[in-house]
Amino acid sequence: MTKSYRVLRIARRAFLVMAYLVAGTNLIVTGLIPLLTGGDPIPVLVDGPAIPARLFGLMNIVISAPLGFLFFYTPSGIIQLLLEAHDRQTVRAA
Repeated sequence: MTKSYRVLRIARRAFLVMAYLVAGTNLIVTGLIPLLTGGDPIPVLVDGPAIPARLFGLMNIVISAPLGFLFFYTPSGIIQLLLEAHDRQTVRAA
């Protein structure tokens, strides 16, 4: 195994770790805490309308946490597919 493929395998694991870390922290910090504790309304934009904190937490659980997960999980899957294709070619060539 050449060094470049070893780097790709490490990058794949790093993307997986980042996917779970981002989703977990986003779920807890910006999702569950505002959903459970409530609080002051949160403005959507700088001078935009304010939405209740519980709705903000629910939106982060439903939308933001899965998107953050997919943002890092997708490159990990692509790298895995490319590495599997490379492994099949090296086995076939040997």
